Parts: sequence; C-alpha cells; structure tokens
Amino acid sequence: MPFPQIFDNTFPQIFTVSHNAFLYHSSSIVNLVDYNWPDKYGGRSFSGKFGDNAVWRLDGGTDTVTVAPEGYWTLSEPGDYEETLFDFEQYLEEHGVWIGDIVERVHILEGITSIEEGAFRNYYLFELELPSSLQRIEDGAFYGTEVGRALFLPENVSYIGKEAFFDMKVYDFQVDSRNRYFASELGVLYDKQMTHLISFVGSMGKSSLEIPVGVQVIADGAFFKCEELQNITLPMGLQSIGAFAFQNSGIREIVIPEGIEILAVGTFLNSALERIVLPSTISEMEYCSMSCPNLREIVFMGPPPAVIGEDVFGGCPEDMVIRYPVQYASEWDKNGVATWQGFRIQPFDASLGVPDKL
Repeated sequence: MPFPQIFDNTFPQIFTVSHNAFLYHSSSIVNLVDYNWPDKYGGRSFSGKFGDNAVWRLDGGTDTVTVAPEGYWTLSEPGDYEETLFDFEQYLEEHGVWIGDIVERVHILEGITSIEEGAFRNYYLFELELPSSLQRIEDGAFYGTEVGRALFLPENVSYIGKEAFFDMKVYDFQVDSRNRYFASELGVLYDKQMTHLISFVGSMGKSSLEIPVGVQVIADGAFFKCEELQNITLPMGLQSIGAFAFQNSGIREIVIPEGIEILAVGTFLNSALERIVLPSTISEMEYCSMSCPNLREIVFMGPPPAVIGEDVFGGCPEDMVIRYPVQYASEWDKNGVATWQGFRIQPFDASLGVPDKL
C-alpha cells in the first residue's frame, strides 16, 4: 500500500493523501502506548521512508511515531538512517497490528488538496483535522471511520466521492458556512441548496432526526449503520430514497411520504424496523428492500406494488401482517385468499387515515 504524501511550508508543493495512509505534522504524534514492541527495539529510535517525499520516526522509549516531510530531520550519523530503515506498515502487518487501531489523532497539513480512495478506512480516532486547502474527498475515503470529536469540513471542498462518509460516525459534524458546494444541519451533510441529503455523518449519540422540508433526495447509504438513530421524520416533497439508505440502522418505525414510487435495493435491509407505512404512490419494491428480522407490520396506503423484486421480504417474521385499504380490496384480495406474498393481509378504512399500530 502506498504511504501518504506530506506537505510542510518549507516544501511548497501540492500533495495527495494516498490509500490507507495516515498523516502527522512534525509536532504531532501517533500514540503506540497500547502496543508492545519487541524487546529488541525497546528504547531505540528508528526512521523510515513514507513514499517518495516523507519520513517517519519511531521513538522506542515513548512508543511514539512522528511523520514529517523528507529532509525535515537531520540525522546525527548517516549510518543510523540505513541501519534503521524499514517499512513501518509492513512491520505492523507482520506483527498483526492494524494501523487504524493505533492511530489516535490525524492532523492533515495545509497544502494537501485531495484525500484519495479509502485513505482512512475503518479508523478509530479521537481527533481529525482537515486543512482549508482540501478540495476533494474521494470514494470511501473515511468509510467506517469513527471520530470522538467534531469534524469540520473546510470551505474549499468541492467534491465528495461515493461512499466517502459511508458508515462514518462523528460526535458532531459541521460544514464551513463559506463552502459553496455543501452545507450541514444537526450533523447531516447536504448539498448547498439542501435538496440532497448526502450522509448523516454526525450521528454519534443521536437517536432522533427530522429532515427539513425541501429535501428531495436521500442518497445511497445515507443512514447506513446509524444504529443509535431510532426515530426519523421524512418531509413531504421527498422524491427518492437511495439504495441501502437505512441498511443496518436503528430505525424502529417510519412513514414514507406520498410521492415516493420505488423502494430501492436494500433500503431497510437488516435494520431494526418494526413498522412501516408506505404511500399510495409505491409501485416497485426492489431486491431485499424490506428484509428486516423485526418487521411486524407493513401498512400500504394504496394498491399493491406492480413490481416486487427478489427477496423483498427475505428474513421477515412469518407472522408479519400486511395491512391494506379496504377501498382497494379488489386488487389485494383477487382470489379471496387472505394472504399476499405469503403473509397475512388485513384491511383497514383509509378514509380514517393511517391506522393505529397493531
């Protein structure tokens, strides 16, 4: 795996953070206190190269790694460098240590303009700082990463790739108000016009959320593995919900607003969903869109969907009840059999509104 490119004011270049990389300013550290290095390295200092233009230094006495631009340190004896040069990431892999588990703080330096695909995948950080020079965050850059403090998206970020914040959990998330492309509210990342909900980045510790009126699109995986989120209110005017939007989330009950026509692939796959109300506009339910082990009740406000994908209800309890408006009885119960898709069906009077929970 390539290592990061590091920038310092004494090295006026523009760099990129590479795949599965970690960055530190020369005055910052990576704490390795919880990792027991082999005795033969104890108390000694080691240095090595990070890619083409960066170096790292391990202080064996304090279990601290510092990463800096190449040439930042002047070695007291030229021989020391060659004697102690080794691939730090390879060393960790050989000893069964995942680098994302031992890095606690990441400070990305000014001058870095891009964070590449998967750069900080599955890290558990106390702190993450992004520079104002940052412009692009590529696909899956922070996939599965958790940050214990607030994350601030700088003003110059103009591109965020697919799944860049997929399954990312942050204590709080904010976008610089001067950013021309993105906005945030209550820890949620939106486009600047707040018509597209991109990701619930700041989901840590939040159990409920009301999405504001004006949002038209919920992106793929926007609430993926937001396990603490139990209650959510969707706005009228919402036009589409992306694939896997609520997969493995903690949502217990939800009302899908009128206008939504398709439940995309895996929308609620393996979520904690117990009850859902679907609008009369639903016409298609795609693969595994409703595969929820705790789902007990589905309320349709209109006729049965014209298209039902494979395993839409795979894994649902056998005693799940599907409720439909008596006004559409002829379409739901065509053969006089009180089942649909293998589940028991039960009519209700839609003129009285959404029925109470069973």
